Amino acid sequence: MTMNHILLISALTLLPMTGAAQVRDVASLLRGPIQALGQAGFAGMQDISVPQPPSALSASPVATPLDETSLAVKALVEAAQKSGGDRKSFGAILRKVGLAFTGEVVPVKDLQVAEMDLVRLFSVTSVRGTNDIFLETVKKSGGKKQLRSYLISPDGKLLGSALSWKENGAYLTDSIPVAEAEADCREQLDFWIRYYRANLKKP
Repeated sequence: MTMNHILLISALTLLPMTGAAQVRDVASLLRGPIQALGQAGFAGMQDISVPQPPSALSASPVATPLDETSLAVKALVEAAQKSGGDRKSFGAILRKVGLAFTGEVVPVKDLQVAEMDLVRLFSVTSVRGTNDIFLETVKKSGGKKQLRSYLISPDGKLLGSALSWKENGAYLTDSIPVAEAEADCREQLDFWIRYYRANLKKP
């Protein structure tokens, strides 16, 4: 097993989560998965601290002006880079969403919010010399845990998407047609805009 498997192993072991969609200490949320990784031979995992969102974030989506979307994405990028967690991602994800990248391991800064059976991540990497922004989710589908990654522009437009999963002991990544990814990407963007309003928006 190589280093480029570390992200998906750590991300997929976050599930299943239990309890209501309430804010909990991320160190507590990740303690079990981190200990499990340590027992499996992955040392050096650290707890991640992120801004704390209110339960109102699970409310229904609302219409969002384009200029607020851009402001929200900018503020979320800055928050992730300043106080987000550090982790490693797959180079394959960047390639599957259409980015030019030949490496296997990608350093990522992110914000994480965990709910009952879903982990949402606002992820940023500057490995290519510019900020590549991803909305990501980890959840079960058909009994299997999957990582969905949506590459967005600074104004929130979906640029590409990828799906990562484990099959027969191997971790695989494939692209998702943009038309199929639009609805879920929009849902994730709405969630992070509500997060911005609750935590980052200036009066």
